[in-house]
Amino acid sequence: MKKTHFLRMTIIVVTVCFAVGVAIAAILYGGNAERKASTGTLVLAFDSAADGQKPNGGILNIREMASEKVIAAAASKADLNGIKTEEVQKNLYIVGVYPTDMANRIATYDSPLSAKSTRAADVRGFHPTMFHVTLYQEAAPELTAEQRTALLGAILDTYRESLGGRTEVTALTTREPKILSGDFVKKALRTALPLSALGFIVSIILLIRKRSR
Repeated sequence: MKKTHFLRMTIIVVTVCFAVGVAIAAILYGGNAERKASTGTLVLAFDSAADGQKPNGGILNIREMASEKVIAAAASKADLNGIKTEEVQKNLYIVGVYPTDMANRIATYDSPLSAKSTRAADVRGFHPTMFHVTLYQEAAPELTAEQRTALLGAILDTYRESLGGRTEVTALTTREPKILSGDFVKKALRTALPLSALGFIVSIILLIRKRSR
């Protein structure tokens, strides 16, 4: 009877410790999971893009991609007219891609003939022609992954059409990370198993102390 009671208590203690470990892992690592999103890469292939100009000579402003006009037209094109423009704007991220040798491209010598001359880099003189564009799920949580990706594609196409120059869209993909990803399971086990072992050891210690009385 005593052995059965000890076994039952040990199972309860180990189970509780394991559950606590999983809960701790969820708190520590659950928030670090990748957000659901659709991504694409926009390449500006017309010559004036490198000078920060549109094909018609106007100033190239990549933020126009997130304008109300572009988003509204894109939503209509994707047959998603119920989309809230302001939510899309807050969750549409556009990041320029800078080459690894950018410093050498934009650095200028104050005196090329002097051995003591220094170089000054001015990033204002460089205009990226490739952009990684990400539309996060929070822009429209009610959309399916396919609809969200279609909306991003429509935004990119609408913006490309507004430029009127040669552009390309590559790597249009959907990112749907699972809550119980392999990485999270590994971290949860690394946290929960030691606690379970600790619970088992505590149970053994209590049993020994009880028998020694």
